[in-house]
Amino acid sequence: YLGTWHSHPQLTPIPSSTDEKDWQYCIERNCNRRLFFIIVGIKEFKIYVIKNRDWDNPIKIENSKSQKRITEKLELMLLEIRKSGKIKPNA
Repeated sequence: YLGTWHSHPQLTPIPSSTDEKDWQYCIERNCNRRLFFIIVGIKEFKIYVIKNRDWDNPIKIENSKSQKRITEKLELMLLEIRKSGKIKPNA
């Protein structure tokens, strides 16, 4: 399990209180794992990377107006995790 994604009908997506509750639940079920939470907006995409229930201090927040660029950023983050040995390819 790597996280969740969904869309918002906003130009620049902002996590709702429902998102934050859902993400906290995901984090509690997956302690000590780096999780990705992606929100696709009308003009921008955002990726939130959170680990160890540290919601107030995300590891990283990426945003982009380009689907290609956000996909590249996500692939780089996943590659970084694979190299660290935290997940295995095709896992």
